[in-house]
Amino acid sequence: MVKENIALKVKQQKEDVKVDVFTDEQIYQMLAYYRSLRRKEKTYFSYRGYMLILLLLGTGLRRKEVIQLKWSDVDIANLSLNVYGKNRQYENVFLTEKLAKELIIYGAFCKQHFGHENEYVFLNRDNAPMTDFSISQVFDNLRVKMNFKDVRVSPHTFRHTFCHRLAMSGMSAFAIQKVMRHKSIAVTMRYVAMWGNELKKENEKHNPLNSLDI
Repeated sequence: MVKENIALKVKQQKEDVKVDVFTDEQIYQMLAYYRSLRRKEKTYFSYRGYMLILLLLGTGLRRKEVIQLKWSDVDIANLSLNVYGKNRQYENVFLTEKLAKELIIYGAFCKQHFGHENEYVFLNRDNAPMTDFSISQVFDNLRVKMNFKDVRVSPHTFRHTFCHRLAMSGMSAFAIQKVMRHKSIAVTMRYVAMWGNELKKENEKHNPLNSLDI
């Protein structure tokens, strides 16, 4: 009965909900914008913007989790973050080695720029922890600069993109649920169902039988 209910919800939501995700080209364009700013201006905000994109894309963190993230939550040695999640409890989030290296570079820049280590990973223009308003400003400004026509530039779009890439890589729904920290598997299945046609195309493209002369 539970499986039937989940399947019914997925079927209903598959047609009703469109989830925006970034293309590779759009991701490269946003990163290139901040890389250019870093070279030209070398400001904290250019480094912060670049790191924000990498962190969101590499972890799928929620907006609130990003602005509440402290350096004491970053465990480079164990490649993990200890984030205060949506369920009002601390949760472990994995880091890749590539993302960990970028955090080290960003952290070193912050120490040099401010002359000390800050408590929070991301600060606003008043050198205080970012707020919902300040992080919205960052992505509103980025949206204007990028002028993407078909996708919303927001932290949650990065989370959707992260989930989309996991699904397209062939990761199981149960593994995606754990990585995304979805409370219910039904939420995860909704996304997997929406991207089912893409998965079908990928299977057709990479299926081992297609490379055999039989």
